[in-house]
This record gives sequence, C-alpha cells and structure tokens, in this order.
Amino acid sequence: MTITTPALTVPTTGDQVFAALGEPNRLLIVMALQEHGEASVSWLTSQLPVSQPTVSHHLRVLTTAGLVTRREEGVYAYHRVTPVATGLLRALRRTLTRSVEPAPLGA
Repeated sequence: MTITTPALTVPTTGDQVFAALGEPNRLLIVMALQEHGEASVSWLTSQLPVSQPTVSHHLRVLTTAGLVTRREEGVYAYHRVTPVATGLLRALRRTLTRSVEPAPLGA
C-alpha cells in the first residue's frame, strides 16, 4: 500500500518558503532531492552531516512549506521536491547567477 502526503493545500507564504530554505541543511536536502529524484530518510542521512531525527525534522519543515512531498510505502517513507520548489529554485539560481556576473566595462 502506498500513501502519498501532498504538499500543503493552503498556500504558504514567501516567508515560510525562505525560512525553510534559509537553513543550510534544508537547502542541501532540497538540492539532493532535486538531483536524486526521490529518496528515503536513511539515504538523505547518509548524505548529510546530521542525525536521522534532524533530517526528519528538516523534511517536516520542508513539507509544511510546500517544498517536499512524502510517499509512504510499507515502513519506508520517500521524499521528493514539489514542482513549485523546482521552479522556485530554478528562478533563484538564475537570479543569483545574474547578480554575480561582472558588470560590462564602462558601465
């Protein structure tokens, strides 16, 4: 039996999203999920310098902010990044890339 927990149906505020992504380990989790697709807590714990309970806490915060979904299969839970988070991170990456480009000479 598979149970999927969708991202919040209540719109989250920009403050909640940026607060969730403002913690370095949460940002690493989102980046790892983007690269890996879907992952279990145990896999994420093996990729980060924090304990399993801490990873679970961060995933709960990311899920509450609407950035990650959770799918349960038996005793295992798998997480993935929501399309909203993917679009947000893509836009943020474009903005940050533009902001660090050198200004043209004579500008």
